[in-house]
Amino acid sequence: RIPSRVFFFQAEDGIRDFCLSRGLGDVYKRQEYIRLHFGDFKPWVSWQLDPFGSSSGNRILDSDSGLYGLWTSRLHDDEKALRKNEKELMLVWNPRSTDGKRRMIQTNIFYELYVAPDGLCLDNTGDYCHDPEINESNVEDRVQSISGKLTTFEKAYPTNEIFLPIGNDFGFRNASKNYKSLDFYTKHVNSKEPKGMAHHHVIYSLPTIYLRRAAKMNLLQGSLPLKEKNDDFLPYASPSYEYWTGFYSSRPVLKGHIREMGRALTSYNKLTLAALINSNEQALTIFERGHSALRSFEITLAKLQHHDAITGTSTLHTCLLYTSDAADDLLCVDLGGRRIIKKKN
Repeated sequence: RIPSRVFFFQAEDGIRDFCLSRGLGDVYKRQEYIRLHFGDFKPWVSWQLDPFGSSSGNRILDSDSGLYGLWTSRLHDDEKALRKNEKELMLVWNPRSTDGKRRMIQTNIFYELYVAPDGLCLDNTGDYCHDPEINESNVEDRVQSISGKLTTFEKAYPTNEIFLPIGNDFGFRNASKNYKSLDFYTKHVNSKEPKGMAHHHVIYSLPTIYLRRAAKMNLLQGSLPLKEKNDDFLPYASPSYEYWTGFYSSRPVLKGHIREMGRALTSYNKLTLAALINSNEQALTIFERGHSALRSFEITLAKLQHHDAITGTSTLHTCLLYTSDAADDLLCVDLGGRRIIKKKN
């Protein structure tokens, strides 16, 4: 039997660094940063690991931006179970569009979530990872346990080359500790075929390398064509009857505040820039006095752009707290802005 090839991807770094918000246009600013600093470079792969569903409209934007590979993990539990049974966790997403253009995006769905499977969550420093390190004394047992899981994963994909995430939410803080165990595991698995177990060949890899291998195997149009998808991965439910959707209808007051805050912050930045360009000392003095209030505003807006806040899936008491903070900061900025306008007049 040809050994199955297992590709380790670091899908989650476990770090949650605080970052002040600069408004709702940060994605576009980052694209401009890439263009300016790396030339005409375009990413090939889109990581969309933890959204609560995924729309075909986004795939049209991905394709038109030059992306041709997608990794994701969350889709309706019933659909995911069906795809596992039909070996369809790897597919071609060709979203419907009015222009009639075919957009072929190879879409790869993690068997579980975007985090390391049980047995390979090796940080053991947070609330999510509790697997002990892999060493000489336990490597045989750990290899057998993990190999059994990999054999299960294989059955959900049309090839014997599977991708496996490493890392976890708040659980990849010690890279040395993780890679020491992973190196030990990889070396042991690749050195011999465990008795009574399917053999796997394990390597560290990147999504782009995996996509190149898929192209070599001619997965899209060759002897092993992938099934095609045209619609959305919506609605999202996990478990089957617990729906996580309502992006545009749930928590309307909170979402209204988020839009107002985004507009207010953009306006503030434009007024500051105008004051600098025109050397308006009086306006700059007012802006400096409001700096502490602005920092609070940026912190609140940053929190509200977490996906559990801005999509409206947070619990009610959390939503009420978010809404209260947003209303307080909007009031401060509104009063400050009126003072600026009054002095200018």
